[in-house]
Amino acid sequence: MTYQPLVDTVIARLFHDAVEAEWARQVAALIRNLAGHEHDESLARLKEIYAAFDPERIDAQSAHGAVADPPAREEVVSTVESFLGSAGFRLLPPADLHAALRIGSDLGLRIRVDLDRFETLRLYGVEFRPRTHVSPRERRAADHAGLALGIYRRVAVIAIPRGSRQVHVKLFKDVDSADIEALIPDVKISMTVRDQVLLVASGGTGVGTIWKLGFTVMGPFRGLLAAVLGVALAVGGRTWFNFRRTRDVFCARLARYLYYHLVASDGAALAAISELAEEEAEKEAFLAYALARKGAGRAGEEGLARAAGEILGAARIPVNAGLAHLRRWRVISMERGGAIRAGSPARVARRLDGIWDGLWSAGRHGRGAGCEGGRVEGR
Repeated sequence: MTYQPLVDTVIARLFHDAVEAEWARQVAALIRNLAGHEHDESLARLKEIYAAFDPERIDAQSAHGAVADPPAREEVVSTVESFLGSAGFRLLPPADLHAALRIGSDLGLRIRVDLDRFETLRLYGVEFRPRTHVSPRERRAADHAGLALGIYRRVAVIAIPRGSRQVHVKLFKDVDSADIEALIPDVKISMTVRDQVLLVASGGTGVGTIWKLGFTVMGPFRGLLAAVLGVALAVGGRTWFNFRRTRDVFCARLARYLYYHLVASDGAALAAISELAEEEAEKEAFLAYALARKGAGRAGEEGLARAAGEILGAARIPVNAGLAHLRRWRVISMERGGAIRAGSPARVARRLDGIWDGLWSAGRHGRGAGCEGGRVEGR
């Protein structure tokens, strides 16, 4: 659910007085402006630092070598991870990647990734939904590998090749959990063990048969060995031909998969991830305020999370990022025992409007949607 539909839903359920509801809408507009402003500043700072590590700005010749500013690179990674956490992404465990590699391709290829090439390689997923249609073969392979089959709405990848100055950030959409290895650079494709054994066996049989035909066997057995040679060459040739064909099909499928599932790369990925984090923080902030105002904050942050889950049809919805915004703006109070209270919508709107006025006067507002000239309407 996007921000405005969520605001409409929350106000309809919690604010029944028409005047209070109107003030709550003003609070929602100001929360969106202020949270957006904070994320804009964070993104501008991130892009400024990221310029030194952006693969689009670093040519291949200068990509390798010592990192000039390791703390700045760590700040880039930690900031991106903070955005991902705010947007609800979770770090995918390495076991998921290894399980996807064990499942391999449905074309019968062996797929490998050289993980030692990367100094840092992290994958994050959000909004996992189980697959409804799974073939028996896929189910057996997933059960054997210990992988839950499903689709992630978004997957983010942070990759730092070993010995490189570049920091790669990628964002993908609608990624199958069995295909996450396809998002890693330098995927290696080889024959399965079965096909390798078959190729070696047919090759050995062919060599042995040629030696027998040429040096030792005479008479009627030559025809039989010639037939064996033909079968061995046919099996070996077919195995090699099938491998070449399936490898080409897999590469074509991989190219199409990345083409249609890649959302953004590097600098554009930072902006896309920041936008996702911004919207989640805005939703959490308004949810936390509205629920605290209506008494759900008496049980503290956990009470707000459970109440938010009831509204959105989930067990619980974390609101810690939203609470962080509200604390900075000083529109909620923390009482003994962890209870969280919030003032009336009119009072909070005036408080947030004062903060927005300060940004407007300083020329740092950047946004004004929903607030005429930086002022709360009806004040």
